[in-house]
Amino acid sequence: MEELTNYERQRHNKKLAFICIWIIIATALYCIFAQMVQTKRDNRKFEIISGVEPVLNWTLKTAHISSAESDFNVKIVDEKSSDPGIHFLSDEFIQKINSMAVSWKAGRNFPASASRESLKRLLGAKRRDRRDVRLAIKTYPNTSSSDLPENFDGREQWPDCPSLREIRNQGCCGSCWVFGAVEVMTDRQCILKKTQFRYSAEEPLLCIEFTEDYCSGGFPEDVYHYWIKSGIVSGGSFNSTAGCQPYEIDPVCPPDNSNKQVSDLSCEKSCQKNYFVSFTEDKHFGSESYALDEDKDIMRELFEKGPITVAFEVYEDFFNYKSGVYKHVSGSYAGGHAVKCLGYGVQDVLPYYLCANSWDYDWGDGGFFKIAMSEIEYVWL
Repeated sequence: MEELTNYERQRHNKKLAFICIWIIIATALYCIFAQMVQTKRDNRKFEIISGVEPVLNWTLKTAHISSAESDFNVKIVDEKSSDPGIHFLSDEFIQKINSMAVSWKAGRNFPASASRESLKRLLGAKRRDRRDVRLAIKTYPNTSSSDLPENFDGREQWPDCPSLREIRNQGCCGSCWVFGAVEVMTDRQCILKKTQFRYSAEEPLLCIEFTEDYCSGGFPEDVYHYWIKSGIVSGGSFNSTAGCQPYEIDPVCPPDNSNKQVSDLSCEKSCQKNYFVSFTEDKHFGSESYALDEDKDIMRELFEKGPITVAFEVYEDFFNYKSGVYKHVSGSYAGGHAVKCLGYGVQDVLPYYLCANSWDYDWGDGGFFKIAMSEIEYVWL
């Protein structure tokens, strides 16, 4: 009888050991699966940046990038690549997009003869490893998207700020990372201070210290850091006399896509002639920086404080956007792009952000476009 009891005890102990082993294996598998899901989620995300006032906060939705510093301007072909024999600005490619896209329409924005390299020069948003972006994440506790209006347009919310309806032109230069930031600063200043001070794109483009080739791209967050540390003066568009430092890069690209016009420029600590405010007195500053990580917080920020700067991955079909809610359907990867976001909404059950491009009024929907929230997922402000 005692031997039977010992035998049963051994069997019981073996069962317990077997159960413990399976619990350990199941836990390990769950952790591996969760990490794979998170990694996949992180690798799809990029960033959004937004300024808040001259003493304004700005926010950033963080991104996980595998390399310490990555330039989007590399040739990558995905599963939706255009046919090798079809030029991405051709009528054939535009027709292909319209046969595939459900939420948006394509049309001609650029001459069919424009080269891929000349349009890639418009894309200059770079990104850093998440570990190198040390910003606190701002949240709006107890907030959900149901607390906000379904559709919101900053142009309607703040009609006394004309800059919200303006479209700038970055010219033949990968300076979107600057334009996407200074446009937001301009709008936020008007919303908060009721004054229309147009921040210069020229000064930060030429004066941020890390810049080697002004038009080869940069980091939008560096524009905000420069604004907080050094301040930024006023400045109008190309060939204008508005502000302290108007933009000097011609919107017409040279035939050889060279940087000749840019190489003659340098950081200046003075205003143009006939501008009767000193460079130092014209400086306006930001105050602090923080991050956003959820769409509901981004929407709340847009609704309560104004525009943000968004950065996203551009594919060839985006160059042909005309109307609707953009969602990538065809074409190769072209580069990273930063723009101003000024609203959000839902179109045919598809949530979107409303943005202003910096490719002049004849691109897209009068210079503006809607883009699916899933295309812009991690946000910097």
